[in-house]
Amino acid sequence: MEDFLIDVNAPPIKAKEMNNLLGILNQTFKRAKRLKLIQNSPFDYVDLDDFYESCLDISPVGDRAYSNEQMLALYSATRAMEEDSPEDSVSWAYELCLLMAPRRGEVPPLEWDDVDFNAGNFQIRKQLIKNDKTNETAIKPRPKNKKIRYYPITPMISDFLQRLLSRNTEYYPDNPYLFPSPDDPNGIIRLRAIYEFHQQLCDRLEIPVDKEMIKGPHAFRRTHESEILSSGASSEMTGRVYGNTPRTIAKHYELSAESKAAAPFIEKLQEQLFSLPEQSEKSENTEETPKPA
Repeated sequence: MEDFLIDVNAPPIKAKEMNNLLGILNQTFKRAKRLKLIQNSPFDYVDLDDFYESCLDISPVGDRAYSNEQMLALYSATRAMEEDSPEDSVSWAYELCLLMAPRRGEVPPLEWDDVDFNAGNFQIRKQLIKNDKTNETAIKPRPKNKKIRYYPITPMISDFLQRLLSRNTEYYPDNPYLFPSPDDPNGIIRLRAIYEFHQQLCDRLEIPVDKEMIKGPHAFRRTHESEILSSGASSEMTGRVYGNTPRTIAKHYELSAESKAAAPFIEKLQEQLFSLPEQSEKSENTEETPKPA
């Protein structure tokens, strides 16, 4: 399904055309489920935001990622809200989204059994999905693409988990989930809880959340993946950690990252090709002239 949608959108189509296509496919899969021809819709395992964001009339990836300053503001406000209402699991789940940039359905069903301190990683192996027919949510024992992903426990995530464990020990003792919510039928935070928290927080901090720009919590993935690729990580490694195919990584993030990585080489080439003699002499004289005390 992912490969099909990538092929359909190469060259890019308009967002409205993509929406029409996905609507037809969704109705087809719903009917197939009613007729018991399939057990699950392929859309249960595809993050459609990945395909909307590359449509012809959607803004570039860089415009839809959050800046470092905005990420820090969101993080600081979230930490303060954890202090004010430690029993509320949503703010804690939101902090993990800032640190890890997972998909929204992967966070609510996380259990302590998914955390392996000895191996130093998280296991992403479940997801919370919504049944469009009944509007009910259920935990599916498989992540997107049916592949378990591993995310490293960095020092910041380790600190987060220690704080979260202390909080859970006090408010939710012996609960297997990282983010319990006793009022929910599944016993965990709702699927839309993180998105609603994000909207409220952005309103408070006056950070724009525009549907045209698609800047919900999913945009954390754009910020994370773009920065990691710019730092020299391979698309294969980035895809395995964040759960995207290399084709998706290349289509959405890699070209921008490659331009940043290539900048020093291009600068050197330009200096070799286009530096005028007087500029070179001036540069040499500037280096040789001692600065006044």
